Amino acid sequence: MENIHPNDVTKHGTVNDGDKNEAEKEKLLPKKKVPKKKYFPKGNHYKKYRDAPWVWEDVFKFIERIKAEGEYHFIRVTSELYCIKYSTLKNKYAKWSLNNELNPADDDRGGHNKSFTEEQERNLFEWIVEVYIKNDLFFDNESLKISAKKIYGSLYPKEINTFKASKGWICSFKEKWQLSSFIARKSKKATNIDASLTEKFLADCQAAIRRIPLKFVFNMDETFWRTLNGKLNVIGITGSDNRNLVLNINDKEGFTAIFIVAADGNFLKPIVVLKGKTSRCLKKITGDDIDASKIQMKYSDNGWVSVSIMIFMLKEIHKITKGEESVLILDQFSVHMCDAVKKVAEKLNITFIYVPSGRTAENQPLDVGINGPIKSIGRRIIKEIYMMDPFIKDKLTIKNAVKALIESKDEITKETIEKSFVKALNL
Repeated sequence: MENIHPNDVTKHGTVNDGDKNEAEKEKLLPKKKVPKKKYFPKGNHYKKYRDAPWVWEDVFKFIERIKAEGEYHFIRVTSELYCIKYSTLKNKYAKWSLNNELNPADDDRGGHNKSFTEEQERNLFEWIVEVYIKNDLFFDNESLKISAKKIYGSLYPKEINTFKASKGWICSFKEKWQLSSFIARKSKKATNIDASLTEKFLADCQAAIRRIPLKFVFNMDETFWRTLNGKLNVIGITGSDNRNLVLNINDKEGFTAIFIVAADGNFLKPIVVLKGKTSRCLKKITGDDIDASKIQMKYSDNGWVSVSIMIFMLKEIHKITKGEESVLILDQFSVHMCDAVKKVAEKLNITFIYVPSGRTAENQPLDVGINGPIKSIGRRIIKEIYMMDPFIKDKLTIKNAVKALIESKDEITKETIEKSFVKALNL
């Protein structure tokens, strides 16, 4: 029997000469270079950080250095350099920064770091609430920093430059006294609400309702109806930086809608007002797919309510009352209060009752329980129209927005309107 060398034996037996030659050839081929893995490749468990060749303190000091040099993406740059998960590094650095600001090292703080006593902090908190929050005045984190440093300087004049009111201190103070930062709902002027005016308004409305049939007690209000109203929140893949949204419309485009409701639950035809100088602008909301019998269409130079539109609206009310005494509850918009409109209302036997300034959200029936629901319904309907075929470019149009308005109005029930009057006028 031929002798077989041990190297020629495989798991399953001997190898022939051909296989042996192939094996020898493979040994002569250059080996592929396998790149060395960086520390902590993506997907490894976070506890691997304990075996890292660096310490967290060095990482944080590196962040501080490149941050001081003007690097904007300091967290991302460091996470890529040290192969640390971005969210992990961001959270750890935030905690480290906060701890350093609350408990600075002796060689870094440059002096005494005495803060406020419990009573002094409480006084500061109460001052912020009473002066700024309750009076709807501007006050943010920077304002808190300025105020705290001034108060500290008055309490400890010899140490005026030692208290910095750092971001860590501000964060701790707000958390302790249950303060938070909000996006402000800006208003051009603050309104001092006179309780006596509110009482008189309610008394006038209640007296009118006792004297006049509910079907002749009206409330009128204007609102801007956007082609696509509401916040544009979209669903995307978790972890993505953002999610693009391609729209073929101007999301600020829309029209004025005038709503008129009666205390007996009747909802008059909405009046749609477009911006334009001639009636040609109304062509964009006309057609076989729009039920013109359910709306009134008007236009004005600025797209808002004009004196002529107000007079038209009063005449529509007069058609219902047929000259009998009626009441129209309005907010104090300038067009509502002009002499020309008041004279026409007087001729048509319509009495105006104005909602006190700053009280429309509480005492105007349309604002109390109708404007919000009808816009919410309209938002749903316009999205249903869009979802029929999202690839059609011209789905989000003013015409479809008007159709959504008509359908939304039909879903507002008589009971909803009656409850809005009861709640707004304390009936």
